[in-house]
Amino acid sequence: MRRVATALALALCLLGCSGSRGEQVPLITVEPVPPGCCLLLYAVVDVVADPSTGTPTIKGNGLPLKWPMGYTAWRVGSEVQVLDGAGSVVLTTGSRYRIEPTYELDTTQDQSTWVVGDVKPCADCELGGGTL
Repeated sequence: MRRVATALALALCLLGCSGSRGEQVPLITVEPVPPGCCLLLYAVVDVVADPSTGTPTIKGNGLPLKWPMGYTAWRVGSEVQVLDGAGSVVLTTGSRYRIEPTYELDTTQDQSTWVVGDVKPCADCELGGGTL
């Protein structure tokens, strides 16, 4: 009897946890140049979900963030969470973050563009930093 109750409790918990994630939303993912962040190059930005797609974007300019391959984004209530390849939440829209870049080499235009290399919550940070 005790095993049945324990199994039932575990099943209900897992069912409740899995029901909290909504639909997957589009996320721009690219193959970055070999990993590496630069502590002196960063941007502090407020991240919001694009109202039509849910894609995480920079508040104010609407630019979507680019992520390394393997990252995904999912609706959670009225916000969107970005998960790394291991399934850990690294960003939730509606908050401020300090983002350090890694790069994607755009061979079609011979230039590098920002790809999220490291992201840290930074509610008390002042907006600004390097350009994103």
